[in-house]
Amino acid sequence: MKRISSIVMAVLVIVAISGCMGSMYRRACGVNTTASYEEFLRKYPQGDLAREANQKLDGLYFEQASADGSITALETALKKRPNSSRAQEIRLRLAVLCEDRDWALVNAHPDDVNSCETFLRRYPASTHAADARSRLISLHDSEAWESAKKSDLISGYESFLKNRPQSPHADEARARLEDLCGERDWVVTQTNDTVEGYADFLSRHPSSPRSQEATSRRLALQKYDTEWKELMGRPSIQGLKSYCTRNPNSPYLPQARQAVLEMGTGRDIVDLVNEGKIEIEAHGSGIERVAVRLRKLVPYPVKVLIPVGSFFASANSSTQNMVTTAGSHVNLTSDDWYSVTPDAACANRPRHIPERENGFTVQRIPEQAELARLMPALDRAQVDIETRQAAVWIVTDNADYADLGILVAGYGGWGGSRVINEREAARAMKICDEAGINITMKAIWGDRQAIASELPNGALRKWLSGK
Repeated sequence: MKRISSIVMAVLVIVAISGCMGSMYRRACGVNTTASYEEFLRKYPQGDLAREANQKLDGLYFEQASADGSITALETALKKRPNSSRAQEIRLRLAVLCEDRDWALVNAHPDDVNSCETFLRRYPASTHAADARSRLISLHDSEAWESAKKSDLISGYESFLKNRPQSPHADEARARLEDLCGERDWVVTQTNDTVEGYADFLSRHPSSPRSQEATSRRLALQKYDTEWKELMGRPSIQGLKSYCTRNPNSPYLPQARQAVLEMGTGRDIVDLVNEGKIEIEAHGSGIERVAVRLRKLVPYPVKVLIPVGSFFASANSSTQNMVTTAGSHVNLTSDDWYSVTPDAACANRPRHIPERENGFTVQRIPEQAELARLMPALDRAQVDIETRQAAVWIVTDNADYADLGILVAGYGGWGGSRVINEREAARAMKICDEAGINITMKAIWGDRQAIASELPNGALRKWLSGK
C-alpha cells in the first residue's frame, strides 16, 4: 500500500512539472521572442519541448538577421547559434555579403594592387574573380610601364616587351625603344664615321630623325672613301699629314688630324676609353702598382698616355682604389693586347690592398681638389713608394702617423715591421705643403713633434719644427 502511494505521488509530480513546462512554453510562443525561448530553454534544457523551442529560436535569429541584412547581424546570429539548423544558410548568405563588401572595397580603390590580390586570395572562385584578375593584370602592367618610363633605358623597355608583349603600352614601348636604340647606334656610327656605318644605320633605323643627316654624311664620305681606306690600310703620321694637305675639304679631315695626334703626341687613357678607341682590363697588383692590359680598336697605331693622377676605381667596395703616382705611356702598334704596370698608390686606407682578382675601371681623378694638386707634386718629387703612399693617405684618408703604420713588411713579403716611418711621413707632409695643401689642418700635424724628434738634424727636421 505504501509503495502504491509513492508511485501515485511521483506521477502527480511529473504531471505538475509537465503542466508548468507546457504553460511556460505556450507563454513563450505567445510572446515569440528570442528572450522568451532562451528563458524557457534555460529552465527546461532537456524537456520534451526543448527541440521545438530550439527550432523556433533558430528561426527567430535567422529572420531577424535576414531582416537586418547586415554582415554584423548575420555574424551575431551565427555566434549566438553556431549549431543552429539555419547555421549553414546563414554562413552562405554571410559569405555572399562579405564577398560583395570586399569587391566594393576593390572598386573603391581601383589603383590598389594589394586590395585586388587580397580579394583573389579570399575568393578565388568568386563571380568577380575574372574581373579582379583582369584588373590585376592591368595594374601590374601599369606599374611595369611606369617603371620602364622612369628608368628610360633600353634594357628596361626590352624587359617590358619580353614580359608583356600584349600590353596596351607595347606599341609605345617599341617606339621609345627604337628611339633609344637609334640614338645609341647613332653615337657609334658617328664615332666610326664610315660609309658602311652610315649605310648600316639607315638600314636598321630607316625612320630615325637622324636618317637625313646619315644620308648626307654617307654621300659626303663616299667621294673620299677610296683614298681614305687606302691610307688607313697602311697609316703613318706623314701620310695623314699629306692627306690633310691634299684634301682640305675632306669629311675625313677631323679623323685624320685626330689620328696624327693619337699616333704622335698621344692622348689620355680615359678619353680613349670613353671614345671607344681602346679597351682595357685593369686589376690589382699589390700596393705599388696597378696592372693594365690595353688593345686598340682603331685601324692606326695609338699612343696611350697614363698621366700621373689617373684614378683606377675598384669594382669591389671593400678594396682600395688606386691612383697613379707617375706618368707613363704605351704605344699600341698592332691589334694585340699590350701590358703596362704604372706606379700607383692606394687610396681608402682601411680597405683591403688590391690583388689580381680585384678589377678596376679607369677614370679621371674624382672631384678632390687636394688630391689633384698632390699628384703632380709627387711626380716632381721623385720619392720612394712609401713616401708617395703616405702622402696619398694623408690627403684621401686624413691619416695620422699611427694610421700610416698599417703598411708593414717582413722577410718574404708584407707582414712585419712598419715601412712608413718618421722620415717618410715628414717627407710626405712637406710634399703636401709644397702642393698647396694646408698640412696644419691634417690629423698628422698633431704628431709633428714626435715625428721631428726622430729625424736627424737637417733641412727636413728644420722645416717640420719651424713650420
